[in-house]
Amino acid sequence: LGCVAVYTPVPPTPAPPTPAPPTPTPPTQAPPTTAPATPAPPTAAPPTPAPPTLVPAVDECGVLASVCAAAVPAQTCQDPDERVVGDAYCRCPPPVAATQVGAAVGNCDYDECSTQSVACAQVGQDCQDPDPAAPDTWECHCVPPQTGTKGHLAAAVCVYPEGDCDAFGFVCSGMGQACQDVGKQYDGAFECTCIAPA
Repeated sequence: LGCVAVYTPVPPTPAPPTPAPPTPTPPTQAPPTTAPATPAPPTAAPPTPAPPTLVPAVDECGVLASVCAAAVPAQTCQDPDERVVGDAYCRCPPPVAATQVGAAVGNCDYDECSTQSVACAQVGQDCQDPDPAAPDTWECHCVPPQTGTKGHLAAAVCVYPEGDCDAFGFVCSGMGQACQDVGKQYDGAFECTCIAPA
């Protein structure tokens, strides 16, 4: 017998699927780096003033009072705080308010007629202060043609020469004015005139 070979074809083996390429991942961006803020330099505190020197209570006027009293016009000593050294001062007499620490005030002059002249003017007289450095020295003086005695801290005693002003001068004086007798006779010819300020 002869042999017969039977050939059975084998189907081809399919190739495995080709995997898809991986999707590229976008690069991650780092956040921008911010430089740290430079701190401001510390502000220097203002210097603290030195406190006054405190000592046990000492009345500095015990020494300075004699300096104040010897001044012209005489002044008074005041020590605001007996625990503080070097704060005592001399003060002028009223109405002047000037002061000087540790010494007498150099000038306490005050023309009292700046406040007292009304006492003279209201009776037709002139105010004068012969010593502005001393208190209570103002005077009232007669205004010509009046004559008389000056008044210390008061009105002067004044008289007019014979004539109309001798008889009627009070009319002018009562208004703070001066009487002028035109004819120097008793004929009614007199005038009241304003008094010029000193």
